[in-house]
Amino acid sequence: MPADETLEDFTKLPNTLDAQYDRLDPEGALRPAIITPKSGWTRKNQTSLSNQTMNTKTLNKDDLESEKSKAFDLIDALSRSGALHMDAAELHVVIASCHSFNDTLINTVIKKNVNPVNRVERSSLIVASTIYKQQPNAICKENCQLHCIEHIANNN
Repeated sequence: MPADETLEDFTKLPNTLDAQYDRLDPEGALRPAIITPKSGWTRKNQTSLSNQTMNTKTLNKDDLESEKSKAFDLIDALSRSGALHMDAAELHVVIASCHSFNDTLINTVIKKNVNPVNRVERSSLIVASTIYKQQPNAICKENCQLHCIEHIANNN
């Protein structure tokens, strides 16, 4: 790793996002969401390169733990227990949040005369500006609503 690069602690991201939600979302409509993987994962594999048939197996909880252990053992072996850097490796982090409205869509639009798209757009800007560590106006180029940027800028 080059000396000018810093390591990012992705385990802090949910708490950082939650703090930004509380600070920048006046309605409190943006909340973290919990992703629960579906049970009954299926593994498809080929026994050998010469054999073109695919084996399919539904994995139970013990099988999932075993496969996870095998994956970490493989990473450990390939990196020589962390001694070798994996420069071309990618880490994909999934963060979920939900935007909820206090009223139904009809009541929000008709009775309260509020455009729900503007609120969702503001929520998206809060998430994006937090993840990318940039000001909202740096993220939005041309098609971004000005009122969303102004609201977030006033609360920063």
